[in-house]
Amino acid sequence: MGIDANNKTITLNHTHNKRVITDVRRLPHRFLIGNIVCYGLFQRVKKKGNDGDGNPLIYALKNLNGWSFGGGTKIALWQISQTVMRQILAKQPADVADVILYLPSSSALPHYIGGLYNRTLGKALVSKSVMRKKTTQEVSRQISGLVLVGKQQDAHSRLLDDLENSLPNTEYQMKLRPHIIRKYVDSFTVIDNPDDLVGLNVLLIDDIVSSGSSLRCAAEICMKLGANTVTGLCLMGPTT
Repeated sequence: MGIDANNKTITLNHTHNKRVITDVRRLPHRFLIGNIVCYGLFQRVKKKGNDGDGNPLIYALKNLNGWSFGGGTKIALWQISQTVMRQILAKQPADVADVILYLPSSSALPHYIGGLYNRTLGKALVSKSVMRKKTTQEVSRQISGLVLVGKQQDAHSRLLDDLENSLPNTEYQMKLRPHIIRKYVDSFTVIDNPDDLVGLNVLLIDDIVSSGSSLRCAAEICMKLGANTVTGLCLMGPTT
């Protein structure tokens, strides 16, 4: 099963697997970011010529750009996500997570995913707070000395120009940047007085994982703070 996206409306289609795979027999989407095992409730399918993070399903879930759901589609997706979450938990050892850590986001979707995880697990894991998004000025200082070549250097130069022209204390938005430059940017930094992660198994939750740069940065912070293991969970992972 996939989705159709017509006239700003999302509907399920049982005859194909286009845009987003919603067939529970092919889910969850298990993938690796470095050596971090991650699970996606759904699996995005790459659309020819599209290198961005945008997907009509995400737009509809976030009520963006005029997108919405056709009759019964949102309920059907909720039911599918419940089934897939049970399959994820069946694949994991019982102690895979001691605490939940939500990647900093303006979206409510990570908390929806965390709530579904807790309900399926049958207990509420404690949520920890250890990081925040870097400001554009902090990212500018981080990447100013990079020496790259070709298209990467072009993307680096454009990014530096954008960062230097941004307003003070503006949060850096990874999703607005081309994939070619993302791996060079650590988008998060540790907050003052972070919660204790020493010896804990951390479940990192995000809405969409594309290049994996944000999740990789968050996982590195968790490990530096003493976490025992890190696992990733998201609504949708990288395109295939």
